[in-house]
Amino acid sequence: MVRSLIRASESGWVLQNACLELRLSANSALSLRSLADQTTWLNGLPGVVIRTTPATPQLLSPSAQAASASASDPDYADQHGRGVRLTLEAPLPGPALRLTTIATLYDALPCARLQVGVQNTSAQPITIEQLLPIFADWADLTGNGRRPTRPDADRPPLSISGQTDGWAIYQHGWQSWSYTGALARGRSGRKPRSHSLRAMNQPFYSNADQVFHSWDQKTISETVALVGFPQSAPALLVGFMRAIEQGGQIALDRREGHLAAISHAEGAQLEPDEACWSEPLLIGFGAEDTLLDAYAGMVAREMGARGGQQAPTGWCSWYYYFTRVTERDILDNLHALSERKEDLPLHVVQIDDGYQTAVGDWTSINEKFPGGMQHLATAIREQGFQPGLWMAPFTATANSQLAQNQPDWLLRDTSGRPAFGGKNWGSAMYGLDCTHPQVKDWLQRLFALLVETWGYTYLKLDFLYCAALPGVRRQPQLTSVQALREGLHTIRASVGEEVFLLGCGCPLLPAVGLVDAMRISPDVAPQWLPRFHGWPVPSSERSSMPSAANAMRNSLNRAWMHPTLWVNDPDCLLIRDTDSKLTRDEIHTLASVIGLTGGMLVLSDPMRRLREERWSLATLLMPPLDQAAQPRSWLEESWPSIITLNIARPWGACTLAGLFNWTDQPTTIQMSLTSLGLPDGRFHVCEFWSQRYFGIVSHALQIDLPAHGSAVLTVQPALDRPTLLSTDFHLGQGAVEVQRFEFAEGERSLRWEIKLGRRAAGSTRIFLPSLWRPGALTTSAPEAALRVGSQPGEYHIQATIHYSATFALALEAS
Repeated sequence: MVRSLIRASESGWVLQNACLELRLSANSALSLRSLADQTTWLNGLPGVVIRTTPATPQLLSPSAQAASASASDPDYADQHGRGVRLTLEAPLPGPALRLTTIATLYDALPCARLQVGVQNTSAQPITIEQLLPIFADWADLTGNGRRPTRPDADRPPLSISGQTDGWAIYQHGWQSWSYTGALARGRSGRKPRSHSLRAMNQPFYSNADQVFHSWDQKTISETVALVGFPQSAPALLVGFMRAIEQGGQIALDRREGHLAAISHAEGAQLEPDEACWSEPLLIGFGAEDTLLDAYAGMVAREMGARGGQQAPTGWCSWYYYFTRVTERDILDNLHALSERKEDLPLHVVQIDDGYQTAVGDWTSINEKFPGGMQHLATAIREQGFQPGLWMAPFTATANSQLAQNQPDWLLRDTSGRPAFGGKNWGSAMYGLDCTHPQVKDWLQRLFALLVETWGYTYLKLDFLYCAALPGVRRQPQLTSVQALREGLHTIRASVGEEVFLLGCGCPLLPAVGLVDAMRISPDVAPQWLPRFHGWPVPSSERSSMPSAANAMRNSLNRAWMHPTLWVNDPDCLLIRDTDSKLTRDEIHTLASVIGLTGGMLVLSDPMRRLREERWSLATLLMPPLDQAAQPRSWLEESWPSIITLNIARPWGACTLAGLFNWTDQPTTIQMSLTSLGLPDGRFHVCEFWSQRYFGIVSHALQIDLPAHGSAVLTVQPALDRPTLLSTDFHLGQGAVEVQRFEFAEGERSLRWEIKLGRRAAGSTRIFLPSLWRPGALTTSAPEAALRVGSQPGEYHIQATIHYSATFALALEAS
């Protein structure tokens, strides 16, 4: 491994590893360059935004050539590995402030870590709005007539492969439901217009607007952004590695090549000699399909992600019964699931919204649940399931007793009114002030009741963003991120480490380390596109509203989070063929996305009304994959059309691929295998939904996809030996259920084992080269038979399996 180095230069200091060169000048200007591509760089300055009057933010950055530096120990190391670190201190013009920049490069990572801090060296308090580890813009940003000194006068702020504008952007949304996906060249950033949806999805957008008002083609990406050209290296990733004290945004203007990383201090009052630090920022160049994975790993280490959780499976009441759900509905479905547990061994039965009298009044149970919530938890547990419960702990509707009886618990805006969190349940939603001591006490008592008395050990916590709305809090020195984490810390401390917490409607990064799973998409719905009271939704408002298409878009574009940060929740798989506008092909596509991205599997249908074929569909995703297939490009399409996952097994490697047709018309795909990331060669190709074996494919593949349809391929090298091609027991086609596969050439036999953990009937597809033909089959399965397939060398072993079975096939020379 090449060690990082640090050295002085004529204009400042240079940090370098095998991938990057970071130059820092005497006025703290930054220049980050890709060593693999001399036409890719980012030039900028650190800065701080202060507020001297209520209406005037002022951006300051070092201008004098007076920075002092201290180099790191040559053996510097932290949780991310070994590297080098440099600390620069420089005065800021105007008020007596001193800015510190800390830059770190690691030996084994293609990225730099930047963090800035500001110290008040005056005798008066100073208000800090934002800290900028880097901004790349040589225009007048604040209207004060000052233009920053360029770190490199011959280079524009940002260049990727020699191009200074027009790149595609991966835009990340603020919370679970917010739009996340690619913005192709010429596409503006997604932001809703309605007051309610803005409150839910982009409440801090205006904070960035105040400073970067001059940017004509501004896009705000929350926490992290990826910039570049589809399937072209290198790309640029800029993302905050932590959200413990402050929220982060990445602002971009594609017309001028401008970029700014904003860490929101939210009006922190710095007393004399006090200091305030940004969250650390990661900047990296590299292949777009590797950067987000590297970023996830660094975030997980910075924030102590809760790893090692098995993705839950279960049933939820919401997407059929909604708020009309009754105690009888829960019990009916519970009994139906219990009767079929050998075929569909789900783990959790979760009661969703509809049991409480109002949102906020969680212990006031309505008349539809006469037995009470403890009674239902006991019934669920007695049937062998884990009791689950939905609630929105940081939210109170205006018509709730909580909002009316405890008005001082509500987060307030600057005019003193309750901070508006959107509208739902026919009422305005307000957020609780999680810095209020009485709110913390109430949360502790509430969650002790839910877990210790009622008996719920799986809790879905929804509308969590309400605790992070902009507002005036009881502890005004705490930011919105700190307030949200205060609430989540209170809940985690109350329920203990063993209770499973699923976050939803939550700003994502602040919850890392506190929740076990996270919803990463808008709500699914029994319809393809959003509708409001039966009417189509305007395109400006559509991206974060409930629909199957929106849920799948975010689930694909946030697949990189699973399982590094938590277990991803892509929302429920809806498989019913009544009371739904989803076609069979659309349901298959929903199942493909959920199954291939490896997160939670939760059903939400009336289970007694399902036909047998729909029950069987749900089993095909059990158990969930422990890895996530990811888009081949994060920058090409809002809805990625190809995702892949490489599977390594002792008996051989294969690639799982999902292909999607997001259009309203059937299409035929002519696809080269290299588009799946495969080298030139000969490959076996099987497709799951059609159960088709394409034979040995060398170059291109032609696949017909229906409107809103999908295909799931398994692709593996064609070797001159017996090969396990696929199974139809699981969407992974052998990636999960096949425990071993052995070819004993000397004994002339094949042996394999399938472990399902359920009862199922299906088949295993194998390939025998022309040297061999099948002989006698022996198995522990109750029923099994061998038949010849339609392609040369293709054979099917059909079997009924009770949980697991072993197989042995004698081989005879042809």
